[in-house]
Amino acid sequence: MTFRIKLAAAAICLATATALLPGCSSSSSSSGTPVTTTNPLGDATIVTDDPTTILPWAQIVGQTNVKAFIRESESAYAIYQRPITIASAYVVAGEDVLACTCPSTDSYGAGDSGSPVLVNGKIVGALFAGDDPQHFYVISISQEETTGATTTTTKAKPAALKSGPTPYPNAWNFSGPASMMPLVTKNKNFTQTQHVQPALRPQQATSGAIKILPGLRFAACILNGPQAQLYDQATLTYQLPSGQWVGTGHMLGSGGTAQWPVFPAYTDFIENNGTVETHLAAAANGTLLFDGMYGSLLDLTKTPSLMPINVAASLNGTNLASITHFGILDRGSANEEEAVDIGGATPIDTDIYALPDVISGTGTVTTVQGGVPTVTQMSFSAPSESPAAFVNDVETNVDEAWFEAYGNTPNEQVTSVSVSVQMITAPVTN
Repeated sequence: MTFRIKLAAAAICLATATALLPGCSSSSSSSGTPVTTTNPLGDATIVTDDPTTILPWAQIVGQTNVKAFIRESESAYAIYQRPITIASAYVVAGEDVLACTCPSTDSYGAGDSGSPVLVNGKIVGALFAGDDPQHFYVISISQEETTGATTTTTKAKPAALKSGPTPYPNAWNFSGPASMMPLVTKNKNFTQTQHVQPALRPQQATSGAIKILPGLRFAACILNGPQAQLYDQATLTYQLPSGQWVGTGHMLGSGGTAQWPVFPAYTDFIENNGTVETHLAAAANGTLLFDGMYGSLLDLTKTPSLMPINVAASLNGTNLASITHFGILDRGSANEEEAVDIGGATPIDTDIYALPDVISGTGTVTTVQGGVPTVTQMSFSAPSESPAAFVNDVETNVDEAWFEAYGNTPNEQVTSVSVSVQMITAPVTN
């Protein structure tokens, strides 16, 4: 996964996978009032029912050309259902896979990561990957619903990928399940997409509680605060008998137990190239508990635990605003590092471009593990340092302090980070 990081006063940092493929949740942000326009309905209908029955794998495997439907949020919280065809249902490398197609009129694809696929009103699987907007793959609900059920450790990652699928159109000239087996070379983590956006828009007001249904889009938020948000978005597939939910259809991060805050994702619109424009809405309504090979396990009644990341800055002895963002507690993972880096530098970045040239600074980074604070000193003394270089220095120091904390106590979760920076400008000369 590649990030393109740009921290600026009104920055949008957006790392996307290929936006044209279904299963690739991508988002960007914009200022102003959220819009709720969408593409014409075409062959889609809005649904409000709650499918609670699954279709066992044994009743679909080996079948071809089965008529089905797929669901996802396409405007606000409305869930749309579109017709698709299950071209083939087969087993490959121990995985139960449905190869599906949708009409060419669905130019941006028919679903999102975790979108439930239904046959005769029963959920049969969740979208997890795609080759192009009209050709995509679904993991069986029988496998997705095992997410987090038998282990609390990281599941084994998929084996090394084989070469890519056979070029079209031959790949979709089906003669039976066996003809599809070479095509499933998809890593379920291939579509991970994360977004940083400034929180310029107010939380979306709702006329009552949001109805939680299969097909509703959610955001697993890695960082949330007044100046930056970092999140993955995907779709709820099915509510388990326990009351918990499964969704996403593939791994989001490093795998294993997690406690990511989950927000409703308000869908502003879907562009013709498949890019989904969303923003976080309302308050966190649950916790992502397990990040598994076949999807996410979520408890939408559990209040998430979060890491406060506070940044306080002063300029020539005058205090500037103190800003707090909240990041995930994720055992020193790359996602936790990303949250700490961005949460620890964005407030400095936001302020510094409105200030006279900053030429030096000092500061501290305080990390807390097991209730014990560790203070790391920072110093920036490069003459006439540019704002961008100064911000980079702050982020580097925050990152090093975070790494040092886990290096000293690798099994102890960092529970909070505080950054204090004293900035100095060049003296005025005639």
